Amino acid sequence: MKRGDVMSFTKEHKVEIINTILRAIKEKKNPYNEILSFY
Repeated sequence: MKRGDVMSFTKEHKVEIINTILRAIKEKKNPYNEILSFY
């Protein structure tokens, strides 16, 4: 993968990742497990 691909992927999915983390914290789950399942 090129560097540009990583940057665009991060930009597109940043909001989804943040929402996933916030939801995990709200539900008192381990946010790292949620992130791993997200990918």
